[in-house]
Amino acid sequence: MSQQYEDLKPGAVQIPVGTYKYLNYQAWSRPLGALSGVPVRVGGVATKSPPNLIYTSVDIQLQQKGTPSFTVVAPYSTFGLFDFYFGCSTRTDEPTANAALQCTITVSGFVPKTNQEVAVASFTFTPPVSPVAPVPMMHAILPDSFHKGLSNVTIIMDNKLAALGLDNLHYGLSK
Repeated sequence: MSQQYEDLKPGAVQIPVGTYKYLNYQAWSRPLGALSGVPVRVGGVATKSPPNLIYTSVDIQLQQKGTPSFTVVAPYSTFGLFDFYFGCSTRTDEPTANAALQCTITVSGFVPKTNQEVAVASFTFTPPVSPVAPVPMMHAILPDSFHKGLSNVTIIMDNKLAALGLDNLHYGLSK
């Protein structure tokens, strides 16, 4: 499956993604704005497949009381994560001009029952020195250790001043 989030309706306020297409999204929000069908973005980072994306930030993680993650839900018992697109920007609620920011994310995969970490990968988003806004997202291709048998995946971002936008999550489900 590849999730482009196009059928998630944006809002004027942050709305948690919740359970969407057999994954429960913890500490992720639906896009703000774009009610007229205009493509959304997180600050200075454009969505990979317009018009929608999902995003997280320290504010969202505090409001939803959790770490950004995806957990498989019934009727499936495990999933595999293959790749996604991401980018970091100033938080959308900042009063300053929105700009793409450098950030490093660490993606960790966990197995059912023991919740043991079995897969880890890091990716760094580095916008151009003189970016033309909006900056395109980076493609994160996960190693084979993520491709099957996971119950939960977390994404931790090092830049606490940034918002992390995510699009085109590609995963497979197993019963």
